[in-house]
Amino acid sequence: VTTLRQHLSGIYEREQEWREAAKVLAGIPLETGQKQYPVDYKLETYLQIARLYLEDEDPVQAEAYINRASLLQNDTKNERLHVTYKACYARVLDFRRKFIEAAQRYSEISFRGDVHPDERITALQNALHCAILASAG
Repeated sequence: VTTLRQHLSGIYEREQEWREAAKVLAGIPLETGQKQYPVDYKLETYLQIARLYLEDEDPVQAEAYINRASLLQNDTKNERLHVTYKACYARVLDFRRKFIEAAQRYSEISFRGDVHPDERITALQNALHCAILASAG
């Protein structure tokens, strides 16, 4: 079932049907006791769902999955997942108009040496935009 849902989600994603792709992934029973999934798999799935909801401009649903992912953050050593988490969380803060916090998260990403230079520049640009949009004082 999991493989089918991932495949179907990929099809929806290629068709830019972000919400449908997220819903299909959200249907994977990660929290049930039927099958134990590795922490990295669960974290990656939650982050993927959050990213898809962000693409669909639904920060409320995205934040729900970011919150689930936050509970698994300390249980992984995968740096790519840590960076993905920070990027998704920054986007949620940005959508929710919490510009100072978003700028801080984007800034953290821009200073990481393990992030591709183009992504670092984008993160720095986003940090600057958020800093400008933040209210004075």
